[in-house]
Amino acid sequence: MDLTGSFVAIVTPFRNGAVDIDAFRGLLRWHVDSGTDGIVVCGTTGEASTLEPDEFKDVVRAAVELSLIHISEPTRPRLVSR
Repeated sequence: MDLTGSFVAIVTPFRNGAVDIDAFRGLLRWHVDSGTDGIVVCGTTGEASTLEPDEFKDVVRAAVELSLIHISEPTRPRLVSR
């Protein structure tokens, strides 16, 4: 695997206390359209520890649907267990 280029640690947008998955997909699409080489979700921006299991799955699923995902080591055990 060749991990080169510009990778963005993307934020997870919230609305009324829950993940705004439509806004998240919009952010992902903007990065894809802008030429970002990769997206780090549920990583260094800190919200991974606050997401409910279903929210975590939704965020990861949205990134996978666009084939943009890097699972950070602190997050990997949570993903495997979910």
